[in-house]
Amino acid sequence: AIHTQQKRIIFDRCKSEKRTLITTSYKLLLRKDCPPGTYLIDPKNTSKMEAALVELLLTHGIILQPRKFLTRCVVCNGHIIPVYDVEEKERIFKEHSAPDLIAQDFKVYACDGCGQGYWWCDRPNSSASRVKNQAANLFTKCLRGGVPI
Repeated sequence: AIHTQQKRIIFDRCKSEKRTLITTSYKLLLRKDCPPGTYLIDPKNTSKMEAALVELLLTHGIILQPRKFLTRCVVCNGHIIPVYDVEEKERIFKEHSAPDLIAQDFKVYACDGCGQGYWWCDRPNSSASRVKNQAANLFTKCLRGGVPI
């Protein structure tokens, strides 16, 4: 029941915000309440996914805005904002089973919708660095594919 509710929320949000839903689930496309124009991509073929991204952006007339990259929550699509309050930073680290990071001076962020926490780490193997590198890689491919900035 919760999964059905979450899908309905996603569907309603796509419709109300006039967004295109991009999914890897063909079963999602089969639902009667799936928004029209939902785009199915194959996650098993990276080069096709990257080409599909360029095609989607060009089709919808999207202009890339790098300052907005990595500013939306992966959980609820809310806005990611800086966290300055020390207690809030501690809560975020504890929730992610990383209380030892409290003593380190990481820049900490949280979603203004669901409270999901994020922090920046320069270590090459950190999830933050991997995400930033992937975003930079996709940005380059989009530019080469003719997507305007």
